[in-house]
Amino acid sequence: MYNSICIVIKMRFYAGQPVRLVYIAYINSKLTLKGGAKILEYLIAAGIGVAVAIVVCLIVALVTNTKRKNAIAMINSAKDEAKRITEEAVKEAEAKKKEMIVEAKEDILRAKTEAERENKERGQEIIRLENRALAKEEALEIADTFINKKIPLDAIVLDHYWFDKMGDIWWTSKDFSEPKEFTKTLHEKGIKLITITEPFFTPSSECFEELKSQNLLCRDNKGKIALWSDWWTLKKDRNGGLFNPLSKNASDFMGRKYSRMIDSGIDGFWTDLGEPERAPSTVKYGKFNEIDFHNYYNLYWTKALYEGVKKFYPEKRLFILSRSAFTGSGKYSVSVWSGDISVSWKSLFNQISFGINTSMSSLPYWGCDTGGFFPEETESELFVRWHQFSCFTPVYRAHGTGKREPWIFTQKEEQLISDSINLRKKLLPYIYSSAYLTMNGEPMMKGMFLESSDCPKEFYDYQYMFGPSLLVSPVISSLASQSEKSVYLPNGIWFDFYNYKRFEGNQEINVKISMENIPVFVKAASIIPLQETEIINLLVFPENSTENTFTLYDDDGETELYKNGKYGKVVFYLKDFYLKAEISGDKSFIKEKYKISIPGKNGSLKSKTVSLSEIQNGINLNEF
Repeated sequence: MYNSICIVIKMRFYAGQPVRLVYIAYINSKLTLKGGAKILEYLIAAGIGVAVAIVVCLIVALVTNTKRKNAIAMINSAKDEAKRITEEAVKEAEAKKKEMIVEAKEDILRAKTEAERENKERGQEIIRLENRALAKEEALEIADTFINKKIPLDAIVLDHYWFDKMGDIWWTSKDFSEPKEFTKTLHEKGIKLITITEPFFTPSSECFEELKSQNLLCRDNKGKIALWSDWWTLKKDRNGGLFNPLSKNASDFMGRKYSRMIDSGIDGFWTDLGEPERAPSTVKYGKFNEIDFHNYYNLYWTKALYEGVKKFYPEKRLFILSRSAFTGSGKYSVSVWSGDISVSWKSLFNQISFGINTSMSSLPYWGCDTGGFFPEETESELFVRWHQFSCFTPVYRAHGTGKREPWIFTQKEEQLISDSINLRKKLLPYIYSSAYLTMNGEPMMKGMFLESSDCPKEFYDYQYMFGPSLLVSPVISSLASQSEKSVYLPNGIWFDFYNYKRFEGNQEINVKISMENIPVFVKAASIIPLQETEIINLLVFPENSTENTFTLYDDDGETELYKNGKYGKVVFYLKDFYLKAEISGDKSFIKEKYKISIPGKNGSLKSKTVSLSEIQNGINLNEF
């Protein structure tokens, strides 16, 4: 009660002050009984009657005690809430701790599993590299099988089998003791040869001592040659180093080694692991740290190779198949692919966006491991669909840890795959002419957003333009799970590539799927040159109120003399049903006769063979 009286006086003496001062006064009150009586005297002296003063004090006391109880209740409630929150936080922390322990155990298990997998693969790689007595014979047998089955084959790519130690940039395998004879045999069959090399060198490889003496190997933070162990340190070599493309003599070294490969009959270079794969963070490239130079590595490795070889073969058109690249790599004849992809439908689907994005990144020559890279076995239907997709990509190449020949499944799958490869061969004039357009910045594999601003975004990842005229919509799931496929046709008139059925554009259509092919459509007014046995067949799709041009381009395909005018061009002009042509360049690359085919009724073609001069004068296609 005395403390309550004190509060009343505080309120009176500190009129207008915040209520918190009242509670502070209450909490800090040290009044004694004597002091309380003194206060009562002050009230009476102020002219207030005793009874009234006592009643006032009692009322204030009651009110104040009620507030005090409420305050105590609030404090206790706050304490309880704080205790509850603390307990929940402790429980949450303990749960998080247990979760982190579980995740850590899972990470350890994953790391252990990955290490075991890598060790297993490393062991398998050693077995594959050591058991290669039939490598040359197998390559020649595969080439002959393609020829006997009448399946086109342009090149064979040799993996590690052609050398003995990682870093051997030469035929050091005992199985290839006469490389020129081997490459000559392939060339006589019309087949080119591409071989693999990597930027890693083990101490027993033929180049290591030369690299060491010329300061061409990367060093670590302490200035020593950076050596470490990985899957490519095979046999007696337990470690190896990495080529430094920024070294003073890098281009000279690469020129000498790779031009020697050309001398032996090798036609192209497969530069693998050039990310560089799993290089330690302590590696330095001159003054640059690994983390800073990592993405640039392949660009400068390729640059050293290209510029070095050009000193020996200045007019040769190089082909470099690279697993990675950077902005500017296209300048050095680089063709890239999407890496070691898995065997799955999802992986096949991903290739569409991979190809579109790469083609728009100044790297027009893109491809993928048709059939998937790993595991060793692929699936029959997936394998067929992958070939049908790859037929309409800039670079068509099958590759994997297991067999990827067209005949690895039944006769049915072999025939479907053979059909895709033969269609690719027929399309080469169209594809080569589309490649010519890349010199002006037009990608061979073009996203729908570049073809039509009206195309709905949901189709961007499912279809694309291949060259200027073909709309391709790959099949990315099994026939059992999808019997129809939605395709968006932009504004205009479109034709089915296979049966020439006519469609109005600016709409989504449902296409019935078969195993024979994937949906492909042709824009109206397009001209598709197809290579037939002795003549080029111009597949023309005329339509009223349309016009278009197509440049048929050709050169020797081997040199860079096209830069000096050694090429031939026929520019075809199509307006409605009237076709004309103009020629330029070297006439030795221009055909004198062409077959012209236009869609007829019921999926048929109306064809006529004409001379180039007739087309130059103009042809009315309505007269077919």
